Amino acid sequence: GGAHYYTQTGAPRYGATLREARKHNYLPSITTVLQEWPQRSLYNWIAFELLKARHNNPPQGDEAAPVLPGEELSDAQVNYFREVQKKSHAIRDAAGKRGNEIHDGGEAMLLKKKWDTSDPALVHLRTWIDENVEEVFWTERALVNLDLKIAGRADALIKTKGDERPMLIDFKGRGFDHGPRKGWRAKRYSKDVVQLAFYASTMTDPPRIANIYINREGECPVELAEYTDAEREKAFDMARYVTSIWYYEKKYLPEINHDEIIAHMEAVA
Repeated sequence: GGAHYYTQTGAPRYGATLREARKHNYLPSITTVLQEWPQRSLYNWIAFELLKARHNNPPQGDEAAPVLPGEELSDAQVNYFREVQKKSHAIRDAAGKRGNEIHDGGEAMLLKKKWDTSDPALVHLRTWIDENVEEVFWTERALVNLDLKIAGRADALIKTKGDERPMLIDFKGRGFDHGPRKGWRAKRYSKDVVQLAFYASTMTDPPRIANIYINREGECPVELAEYTDAEREKAFDMARYVTSIWYYEKKYLPEINHDEIIAHMEAVA
């Protein structure tokens, strides 16, 4: 996705450009910063979908002429490659849309609002919530770390049954692999815990953190990945590194407006 920004008091500025961020000293979101993170698995998936789109739509006529080194593509070949790319992007965009649907459904459940009871993925999530969630402290909260100079919006802070320490959770609608020995396993990315570690860093008393992986097709129960405090601390170090890389690459570093932040805190107190 594109870049997302926030004001230094946590107000979203999702449509802002980097140029506008420079002008207003906006902070990038953690998801924007993590676009600098190596994403080999994701890129491999995108490349594989592109190959599948080409396989399912083989070139015809002038499109099928060999592409030789140093020669320009014909108009037919250019149009063909664009159409294949469009088809593969449609699959990627559909996966993103599906992830948003699952996220919105999870938030609705936590807020005791209506959700799509015909969606098998959400039915599995409902089962997990009923069995594990005792209290919901908040959902969809903007969080800011002024030391790191980044912000973001966390999914929810909850209390699970049998645990006094709160848990910060992030819903992930993902594909799952299935094997004869391990059964269903969610596709995880190493940056997932980094995102959660950033959210936890904004809290005086860092909570437990966990990803809730939901099978996009609803073929199996959700998978909980809870991380230890040591894993959280190590992941936060990674958040520092990737943030430094992002700011270095963009040649940008916002100035913190302490007066504005103090005025905001007094207004909401």
